[in-house]
Parts: sequence; structure tokens; C-alpha cells
Amino acid sequence: MLAFHYLDHVHEATLKTFDENIPIIATPEAAAVVKPWNYFKTISLSHDMDISAKTWRSPELHPENLPDWLTVLRLPGHAILNYSTALIWTHQTEDNEEVHETILGAPHGTYLDQGPLDAFINAEPKTEILALLHGLKESYGITGQTTLGAKSGLALYRKLGGAKIWITSHDDDLKYSGLFLYITCTTDLPRSLQWALDEERAQNGESKEVDVPNFTRVPNGGAVVLE
Repeated sequence: MLAFHYLDHVHEATLKTFDENIPIIATPEAAAVVKPWNYFKTISLSHDMDISAKTWRSPELHPENLPDWLTVLRLPGHAILNYSTALIWTHQTEDNEEVHETILGAPHGTYLDQGPLDAFINAEPKTEILALLHGLKESYGITGQTTLGAKSGLALYRKLGGAKIWITSHDDDLKYSGLFLYITCTTDLPRSLQWALDEERAQNGESKEVDVPNFTRVPNGGAVVLE
């Protein structure tokens, strides 16, 4: 799944280490980068959820070549970096009840007042947030904050009504160098979930116990089973 089109996300040499027969789901911008390589045999486009949408299950939002039980949507945010991606799995329970479970990724964070995010949360049929993929560190550049970090992730977790698990993503300890990154004043500020919880408690003036996310880090090459 290629949810973003900057070249560090669609690095040709890296992606070509994968088998050409692996189906690709990509945003239109990412697909425009990889299609000229003439390498991957199947490239399906994901679509953006509109603020006026009442359902995420409409045919025009469903990527071609994907089975009915799998949907991928992009939820645009206030800036090009601050989007979310929803991967929705539809399946039957043992009681033959249809359920919809979502993995929601917001690698750089997103403002909570964005229309597409609200549209997805309010859309029918309702989905259960199986996992939230969101980083902890804050990133800044010459234009301001680009990665919103732990505090924003916790606020998104609350807005979603929680998630079974919060998996940190896009949270590497990076060392920046080079003229461009120097000019753009790119820098990271490490944060923790406990810091975000303390900030939330101080802001709300609450002394009662609050829901603490089930938070985990998955190492490179590792795995976690979502239940």
C-alpha cells in the first residue's frame, strides 16, 4: 500500500526488491510515480473520502481489483503531509454477523476538525478501530510543525472512541544532514505517551482515571497479531 508520493515513500530501488506480482494499492499521486517503471503488474487506485460522504462503502470509493471485504480510503487533512489512511476489513463473526474493522494510519498526525475524518467517523456502516498507527515525536521545519506527535495522537485516539491497540509509526530517531535540511531547519522533538497523558490531565484538570491506550512498538521485521 503506497499512501504517499514523496520519493522517500516510493523509492524505486527499494520497491523493486518486492515481487512484481504483488498487487499495489496507491494514491493517484503515488501511482503516477510507480507506473512509469513498468514493473508492478497490478496497481489499484485508492480514493479520497469527501466531506459530504455518508458511507465509506460506495462503489466509487472502492479500489478496483480489491475484494469486496477490503477497502482503502485516504482522508485528506489540512496539509499534504497530514492525511490519514483507513484500511477496512469486512468479515463475518461466528454468529454470522457482519462487522467492519479499521486500521487507521496517520503517520504525520492530522487536525481533528478535518471534514474527511469527520465524514469517515460518522459514515455508515460503523467500523471498529482495530489499530491506530501514529507516531510520538514532533517534527518541525521552516514552515512550522509538520508531524504532530504524541499529544495529537492521543487526541485522535479519544475522538475515535479508542482503539484496540496503538502502534507507533513514522517515529524513527533520525539524524538530519545536508544543505536542504539545514535551510529548512528540519528538526525532531521526542515525546512519549506518558508525556501526552500528563499534558491531557493538566489541560483538562482531571484527577480521575482515564483510558490509557494499549500502546506498543513493533521493531523492524517484527509483527503483532491484531485481534
